[in-house]
Amino acid sequence: MSIPNSRLPETSAPLYRQVADRLIAQIQSGDFRPGDALPAEDALCQTFGVSRITVRKSIEELLARHLVVRRRGVGTFVNDPRRATKSVTLTGVIDDVLPGNQIEVVDESVVALPSKLVDLFGLDDALWKCISAVNHVGRHEPLDYAHFYFPPAIGASITGKDVAGPLPPIKFLQVQLGVRIDHADQIVEPMKATADIARRLDVPKGTPVLRAIRIYYDTLSNPVEIVDAVYHPERYRYTATLYPRTEG
Repeated sequence: MSIPNSRLPETSAPLYRQVADRLIAQIQSGDFRPGDALPAEDALCQTFGVSRITVRKSIEELLARHLVVRRRGVGTFVNDPRRATKSVTLTGVIDDVLPGNQIEVVDESVVALPSKLVDLFGLDDALWKCISAVNHVGRHEPLDYAHFYFPPAIGASITGKDVAGPLPPIKFLQVQLGVRIDHADQIVEPMKATADIARRLDVPKGTPVLRAIRIYYDTLSNPVEIVDAVYHPERYRYTATLYPRTEG
């Protein structure tokens, strides 16, 4: 199915978010049904009058909301609504979510990116540098257990010692490696602590915990870091201040 030519109006919202909202409206109205393929990137670029980078970021938005699924080598398809989840998108400041406590690196290796992250962000399956660490708020008080993933070009220039501080990893990329950060996307979802997570956070296996997956992009929309962190249920909470939408 194709989308009628739909040039975007001039608003303050980012272009990729406007395209994502249009596609979501098409899905919710039934113009795109479960199992339907979305138009190819070139077609979406022409339809909305935007760049390929903008279209790709829009699709990432839909992937993050579980509204579509990507089938490698085939295309992007509308998901079954029974598998979709309610998603609220908030805008914040990167510095507010950076670790600022006591980071203890527990492992450093080069690994294939987990399939969940590959599918979630539409990435390839190249080998990434993975540095695992536990962040503490005090002695014997773990706050979170995190895996920091860096693509090959960056992974060759960062070590566990760099992740341990004094700069948060993303600040190290900016200050020491000269990476220019454009934005980060974060997903927060519940899960039950696996045996490994339970041991790192000092909680019983199966304890409900919050998982935050955050991906940083540079100014060319290249992913430069992924953080997959699980938080201690008694030492972390996620809050937001909301305001009514302003018109005009």
